Amino acid sequence: DTLVVPNLMALHTHPRYWGEDSLTWRPSRWIETSDPHTSTLGTRLRTESIMSPSKGSFIAWSEGMRNCPGKKFAQVEFVATMATVFRNHKARPVVKHGETPDEAKVRVLNVVKNSTVELLLQMKDPDSVAVTWAPR
Repeated sequence: DTLVVPNLMALHTHPRYWGEDSLTWRPSRWIETSDPHTSTLGTRLRTESIMSPSKGSFIAWSEGMRNCPGKKFAQVEFVATMATVFRNHKARPVVKHGETPDEAKVRVLNVVKNSTVELLLQMKDPDSVAVTWAPR
């Protein structure tokens, strides 16, 4: 009766696969451009593709023949939801008394770094971070 749970957080942020800034929010790491020096947006978009991670380095939907059948739907739904949510708003941490906005960002990052995997990624202390929605 032993439960083995792979540490997906460690795998999905390992510097070997994701670079030394693996904990930095940088969506551009997922975009490959065949010609990064093109001058027009239209040309750049035509030369961009989604990066395929090294085999076994990103297994959010499992891997191989028995991976999640809803993977593509989940990816499209996630992008559509995030685009809708963040189109006119941005998320900012609520600054605690005596804390600067930069200190609040550091506190939030520390809470994220102190996350744990319990079949799903869960923060150990989510009550220590409040977020507000602010119009852009």
